[in-house]
Amino acid sequence: MRIRDEYEHAVEALYARSLMVPGLNTRLQSVETHCLRQLSASSAEAKARLLTLKRRLAETQAMLAASAAENARLNAALKAEKGKVIQAENKLAEVQRSTLALASSVRRHDESLRAGHERSLEDARALQK
Repeated sequence: MRIRDEYEHAVEALYARSLMVPGLNTRLQSVETHCLRQLSASSAEAKARLLTLKRRLAETQAMLAASAAENARLNAALKAEKGKVIQAENKLAEVQRSTLALASSVRRHDESLRAGHERSLEDARALQK
């Protein structure tokens, strides 16, 4: 109890001395008011920045989700197009094989006709002699 009384007495004495210094109390209140204003302004600015950052985060996350969906759609379309390309390449190879076979068949037929025509010409010449 005695220590508490001494403490309170010391605080009162210091307060009384601070009142004796001209303008100290006013100056301290002025500094305190200035600090509170700065703190309030900084707090308001921080809240505004926080809201801006939260909004930007939401926009970025939405854009990321949309990009991921578009990427998935494009990958699926690419896979489908690759399948079509493979089918077209297979069909092209088949058509090329059949074209080569047909050309070979036509060439053999043409050679056969030519050979037959030449035999006919030779036979006709032989008959004319």
